[in-house]
This record gives sequence, structure tokens and C-alpha cells, in this order.
Amino acid sequence: MNIFKTFLKVMAFTLAAIFLLDVGMWAGFQSYQYYKTYPVRKLARGLEQMTKERELLYKNDLYGGKTPEETFVMYVEALKKGDLDLASRYFVLSGQAKELEALKKMSPEQMVAYVKKIDGSEKVWKFDDKGSWGNYRIYYVTEEHFSLDFTLNESSKVWKLESI
Repeated sequence: MNIFKTFLKVMAFTLAAIFLLDVGMWAGFQSYQYYKTYPVRKLARGLEQMTKERELLYKNDLYGGKTPEETFVMYVEALKKGDLDLASRYFVLSGQAKELEALKKMSPEQMVAYVKKIDGSEKVWKFDDKGSWGNYRIYYVTEEHFSLDFTLNESSKVWKLESI
């Protein structure tokens, strides 16, 4: 009977050891999986934060008109006043810094000629569907034939200059 009790104790100890080893291996595997996917989760959190910040920027971007024509008038008026910072804010967020830099590089004479060129030209307003976003393109009937592209900021419902 003593051998039987010893056998049961050895079996119980062996089963307990196997169970603990199995639990330890499972916990180790889970930790490894968590560690292995950490960069992906960190990237996902970063992207989620960037998306929220971007949405907030677009929602708070109120520079522009209710129509492309109104945004154009606001842009020209800002240029006439010499407020280049305001004029650049009528562009889409991604183009504002570039536009401000380009406007600042103009001499006063160049600025006067530029404003005269875009404000004094005959304009042909034409809707140009470029996909899910409604876009407008202004075609100018001048010797140079150029256009301005406008895009609707869906978050703030204002029209923004996209390109000249």
C-alpha cells in the first residue's frame, strides 16, 4: 500500500509539474505574441491619434467661402490688402505653407501684376468632377490660359483653393 501511495504522490507531482509547465509555456507564448505585435499596436495608436488630429484640423479650418467664387474673392481681397498669411489660408491645409512661401517671394511689383492678372481676367466657372469630392475649376480666358482648382473641405463645409 505504501508503494501505491508513493506512486500516487509521484503521479500527482508529475501532473502538477506538467500543468504548471503548460501554463508557463502558454503565458510565455502569450507574452511573446504581445511583444511581437507591440510595434504594430504602437503604430496603430499613432495613426489613430494622427487621424483624430487631422480631422480636428480640417473641422477647425474655416478659411474659405460657401462657394468657390466666394473663396476666390476672399483670396483676392487678402492679396490686395497685402495680408499674405490670410491669403495662404484659403488654400487646402497641405498647400498653405508652400503658397505663403511663394507669395512672400514676390516683389511688390510682381504682386500687383499677379493680382491684376487673376482679378482682371475673364473667368469661366466650370464644375469638374474628380471623384467623390466635388471640385471646381476656374478657367481663365487670357493670353496665358491658366486655372484655379477648388476643393470642398467636407469637415468645415468651406471651399479651399487647391492649386493655381
